[in-house]
Formats: sequence, C-alpha cells, structure tokens
Amino acid sequence: MEPGPTPQAPPTSVMGGARERILIGDEAVSPEELDALRRQLPLLRFLARGNILLYIVLGLATALGLALFLVSYALVLDDVWRDLLREAGKALWTSVIVVLFIDVLTEVLRSRERRFVRMLEDVLTARGERLPPKAAAPDAEPETVDAKLDEILARLPKGPA
Repeated sequence: MEPGPTPQAPPTSVMGGARERILIGDEAVSPEELDALRRQLPLLRFLARGNILLYIVLGLATALGLALFLVSYALVLDDVWRDLLREAGKALWTSVIVVLFIDVLTEVLRSRERRFVRMLEDVLTARGERLPPKAAAPDAEPETVDAKLDEILARLPKGPA
C-alpha cells in the first residue's frame, strides 16, 4: 500500500503586520488567497493526483517533433536547414518514445501492482486474517547513525551532573 501524505498540523493564523496570514504547511496565505485556492481545489487535486503535466509535455514534444520532421520535407530549404529541422524533429519525438518506455509504462505497471496489493489486503482483512507488518518504503530515507545515536542516548538514565 502506498504511504499516505505526512500528517501536518492544521492551518493556523498568524498576524503579520495589519493582515492576517494563514499557514498551510510552510506557506502563509491571506484569507483572499485561501478562498481562491478553495475554488481551485478540484483542479489542484487533479493535477497532484497523477502525471498529467508529464503527459501534456510529452504530447506537445511529440507534436512539435513530428511537425518539424514533416516541415523539413515540405519546405524548400537549404540542405543545412532541412537536415537541422529533420534531426531536431527526430530527436524530439524519439526522446518522447524513450521517456514513454522508461517512465510512463513503468508507472502504469507500478500502479497496477499497488492496486493489486490494496485489493489483496482488503480481501485478507475481510476474511479476518492478520496482515504482516508493512515494510519501510523503499524510497524512504534511511535513518542516519547520528539520529539512532541520539535516540539511544535519550533513553539512557541521566546520571549526576
């Protein structure tokens, strides 16, 4: 199962000068900006949910690459300009194909695996079976030696100073 977002404290108000500012994570926004964000929340959720911006950029790069490639044949240009346009077009749309195989298809497969794991956990939970403990996320930052040492030192009894 995917790790959820890190819980944060609820928004708090800060008086900065004459205007009230509302803290959302690390950002301080005014009440007017908060209202504008509230109106845009469905769009923000949609953009944050997936790779829509990646798909838009890949689509534009493909269209531009193919257009450059075709224009190089359609226009009467010097050999240098024709070759330059043709190679730029090829580079754009073939790089999109490479990104498609490396990033997009692997993300689709990964999301299918996540969905399967969630369904499996739901079935096991519905049957009353105990789930094994969840492993740490593979992309989670490993605990540093200093943090572990600080934790151990905090548990030691305090002696006379």
